[in-house]
Amino acid sequence: MHYWAEDNPHWLRQVQHQHPWTVNVWCGIIGNHIIGPFFIEGTLNEQKYANFLRHELQILLHDVPLGHRIRM
Repeated sequence: MHYWAEDNPHWLRQVQHQHPWTVNVWCGIIGNHIIGPFFIEGTLNEQKYANFLRHELQILLHDVPLGHRIRM
């Protein structure tokens, strides 16, 4: 992005506002059920993924019929 001033048209300042960012989104399909999406903030690592599998996935699977969950 460039800034300039009307009272001094020779003044110029370049600004870099964009920073690299990432987003991790987990989504699944079981039969005709879409599971998620679930957003994981920051860099995905072993601890975050294990937490997702132990805690969040159970909540996301709550609306999936038991028969589908048993056959997974």
